[in-house]
Amino acid sequence: MLQKIASPKSWSLKIQLATFLLVSLIALTIIATEWVVTNEQNTLVDTLQDRSHHTVVLTTQVLSIAIKEEDSAGLESFVTDTILLDGDIIAILIYDVSGNLLFDYHQEDVDMTHKAISFTEELVYDGQTYGTMQIDWDLTQFADHLLEHTRDARWINDSLLTGFTVLIFLGVQFLVFSPLSILEERIRSFGDETIDNTTLPPLTAKRSREWSRLSQSTNQLQTAILQQEQREAELKLARDAALEASNYKTNLLTNVSHELRTPLNGIMGLSELMLTTDLDEEQMEYSESILESGNNLLDVITEMLDYSDIKTGNLNVEIKPFNLITQIESTVESFKQAAAKKNLPISFQPAADLPEMIEGDPQIIARIVSNLIDNAVRFTESGAIAVTLKSTPTTKNRHEFEINVIDTGIGICPTALDTIFESFTQADASLTRSHEGNGLGLAIGRGLAHKLGGTITVESEQGVGSTFSLVFLADAHAIPQQEQSTLV
Repeated sequence: MLQKIASPKSWSLKIQLATFLLVSLIALTIIATEWVVTNEQNTLVDTLQDRSHHTVVLTTQVLSIAIKEEDSAGLESFVTDTILLDGDIIAILIYDVSGNLLFDYHQEDVDMTHKAISFTEELVYDGQTYGTMQIDWDLTQFADHLLEHTRDARWINDSLLTGFTVLIFLGVQFLVFSPLSILEERIRSFGDETIDNTTLPPLTAKRSREWSRLSQSTNQLQTAILQQEQREAELKLARDAALEASNYKTNLLTNVSHELRTPLNGIMGLSELMLTTDLDEEQMEYSESILESGNNLLDVITEMLDYSDIKTGNLNVEIKPFNLITQIESTVESFKQAAAKKNLPISFQPAADLPEMIEGDPQIIARIVSNLIDNAVRFTESGAIAVTLKSTPTTKNRHEFEINVIDTGIGICPTALDTIFESFTQADASLTRSHEGNGLGLAIGRGLAHKLGGTITVESEQGVGSTFSLVFLADAHAIPQQEQSTLV
């Protein structure tokens, strides 16, 4: 199986720098060698061109005399005895002005694979043109000479560039990598209790101004990290202490609430029995007051237990099929007597297109609606209270249900709308005595709504009334065929 080749980005900085220097060295060597070769070639061409021109000048003088004296043998003798003494010439061709070949020389033992260069010039003397001359030069010796020069140049370039690269690498190692290694060890030691900082190499400022600033910044960073770790440790201790105190208060609240319910139930039970006996009007009034106060106290204890269950996460949601309309209607009925004492009509208005059965926790929904209706009765002196129920399908079987509790009570101040759902909070603290309550009803309601995956919102106008809305999602429960036939 082929292994994946590591990306250059994952290489260490040393390897990346060495690779860069190596590639640069190769590129510079190639460029320098090409420059030497090109320079040698240009030099040779210029030299051969000068030699060709000198030969043409000499040949022109001889040719002009040979033509005047009609001495072709003299021309051939001059070329053979003078010009061809240069061993680099492998061919000479001389033409007259009409293009007729006057002289033709080709070296017999020339290998056709030899490299050659050809120059052609006009034969001009005293302003008169006598013909043209072509000279072919052998480049074999030049090729050997060029190869030798190239080899020497490459060796010199390689030596210089290699030495230069090594010096750069050592300089970078001393100025960059060595300090970075120390800095890396220092940074790794931050927050590691197993590393003794005193054993690490010191951060000195001897190399450069930048290294001095970097050393100072690193020391400052280490100090800041140590201070941050100390603050986090202190905050953790404070948080643990606060959680422990909160859990203690919650457990105390739960235990006290449970212990109060037993004697309270006894008091209420005895009050109900007392009301069944022969009492005069004054005794009857006292007994009813005792029973009413006991009910109010039991509501407070129940709310405290609900709040404790929500805070500790002990409140379990039991999803099962039930009839939402029947559940809300039953809850509304339980408040009609309390509303009647204040001459408040209370009504339930379900929409016509509601599912008959849904999947949810009927107890939690009933407790939320009870808290909202209880608030409406408590803070409404005149007018009416209405509870509406509607649903909106979101998918094939899922619905968004909205339960609204509408009252014509005292309303809520706009500045208090953001705080009424907080624990132990009422919109107006002055109402605590005139309207009994501990400020937990709405906080409990919102906590229960969150358990259902829903929420509670409020719209209110002071002196006009309030509308509290519970919105949650639930699946419609299909009624089996047997149950449908029974209902029919």
